[in-house]
Amino acid sequence: SDVCSSDLRDKMINFREIKEKIDFEYIIKWMGRSDSYLFVPSFIKDRENTVESRWKDYENSNKKIFLIEYNGKVVGEVDYDLEFPHLMKNDKKTAWLGIVIGEEEARGNGIGRKAMEFIEQKSREAGVKRVELGCFEMNKRAFELYKKIGFVEIGRIDNMTEYNGKWWQDIRMEKDFE
Repeated sequence: SDVCSSDLRDKMINFREIKEKIDFEYIIKWMGRSDSYLFVPSFIKDRENTVESRWKDYENSNKKIFLIEYNGKVVGEVDYDLEFPHLMKNDKKTAWLGIVIGEEEARGNGIGRKAMEFIEQKSREAGVKRVELGCFEMNKRAFELYKKIGFVEIGRIDNMTEYNGKWWQDIRMEKDFE
């Protein structure tokens, strides 16, 4: 098991690689919540979202997902995908990064920054030279975090997700490791 631990405001944060299909219950729960607009494009909400289907997709992918545990509770997930088909700059040495802080009480206290540091390191260990991610324009807190840790904007995709009766852009960002 790949576990990394560190103290964060006197509480413990761990990253645990998904190894069992039951772990997808967390992700499915977050996708069904009203604030899932923070991390799910509107068109993805319509796909089959069962533990079985998500596990099957994961087993057949070149993706690594790590659950984020904060003070003993699973609060999110962070991942990299070496074969993401929708990169803005398609390069064989690029990984797509994803992060979900699914539990409201875990947001805004540094867990996202720690998770991004962790997944960037895991990407480097996998031989990646560049990472790319998307941030919905209404998620200003995440956008500011990504800028602070060295990501730069490389483009925008219109009408990626709907929230409060309005369609929002996906801001694409990148970070080079070389």
